[in-house]
Amino acid sequence: MNLSFPAGMILLSNAMPPEHQGIAASLVATMVNYSISCGLGLAASVEEHVSNHGEDVLAGYQGAWYLGLGITVLGWVISGWFVYKSWGKK
Repeated sequence: MNLSFPAGMILLSNAMPPEHQGIAASLVATMVNYSISCGLGLAASVEEHVSNHGEDVLAGYQGAWYLGLGITVLGWVISGWFVYKSWGKK
């Protein structure tokens, strides 16, 4: 989160003309906040169901952590694919 927001803001703002940079910045902010809220909602749901509604708290936390780890790996794969595709165009 701490790296994605400024990096996304800089990359998208540099790709836009000056009159559209504010809209681009709000798009980045909206997507980051939406992603955080969806991730927290999914993690809370996984934690609730894995822990058998609070009986095994550690298992619930582990399930939520594994979900976060899986989402992170998926993000790396998607980012790697975009880097690979962008290098192939040159």
